[in-house]
Amino acid sequence: MISFDNGPLLAHFGLRTRPFDLPPDPAVFFPAPGHLRAQAVLDHGLATRAPVTLLTGDPGTGKSLLVREAVARAGADLSVAVLATAAPRGRCELFELILVALGVPLPDPAGDAQFAALYAALEERLVAEYARGRRVLLVCDEAHALDDACLAQLRRLLNINFGGHDLLQLVLVGETDLRKRLGRPAHTSLAQLVSAHSHLPALRGADLPGYVEHRLRAAGAGRATFEQSTAAPLLAASGGIPRLVNQLCAHALLYAFGAGADHVTRKTVEAVIADGVVLGAAGQPPRPSPTPALALG
Repeated sequence: MISFDNGPLLAHFGLRTRPFDLPPDPAVFFPAPGHLRAQAVLDHGLATRAPVTLLTGDPGTGKSLLVREAVARAGADLSVAVLATAAPRGRCELFELILVALGVPLPDPAGDAQFAALYAALEERLVAEYARGRRVLLVCDEAHALDDACLAQLRRLLNINFGGHDLLQLVLVGETDLRKRLGRPAHTSLAQLVSAHSHLPALRGADLPGYVEHRLRAAGAGRATFEQSTAAPLLAASGGIPRLVNQLCAHALLYAFGAGADHVTRKTVEAVIADGVVLGAAGQPPRPSPTPALALG
């Protein structure tokens, strides 16, 4: 990702903050039709206490952002544990990560007694949260990285209940392959508990100009910064993947700033693509020593 401070470049374009930062931020959620459908499914899963809610999508489509935005709206009675980009090795490490995410000190026993102690500590916390009138939501981001043993262990966690009430809700977030894996016979019992599922698509061509404008407005822009003609090359190079759109636009702002231009033209975007500075974007391969175009018309 390109890096620039909140100085001359932002002032040049009348921005308060960087409009195309990559970390998920619910404040800049863009309501594209596909994202709204996925949002509705997530809301339904959380509101109805679905045992498992599944969100899939290609890398960079905004899955993490969508889940954070949904959790933020879900209410104050949730205790949320998030496993992000974790690939635990075995059930003990999985339980340790969950306990740490819930703020539970790890028990001392090791060896053969370790798993029993970890399980007891987690069960105790789940029961305690239930007694306080709260429910525990475990969000497994990048769940496609979990091995089959960990997925099976998550299924067993859903069996923990108290007085006939389930104590844990699970949200699985992962790439498209995750849905295929859950369709295998080994995970039939977990798949049968998926009560809400949505696949997050890439942005369509009609969505892309609004997406770019939305990010700029959220950053304080008071005027049009990207020409309408930039939409076609942005879509072609990014495939509608928001993460790639963000990177291309961030570089386009830098190129335009270097040229002293007050807006981004199609030629500016095409120069970014031709220089190959955004890995993963379609276009010409990276040059050995790419040099920003500083004199664009």
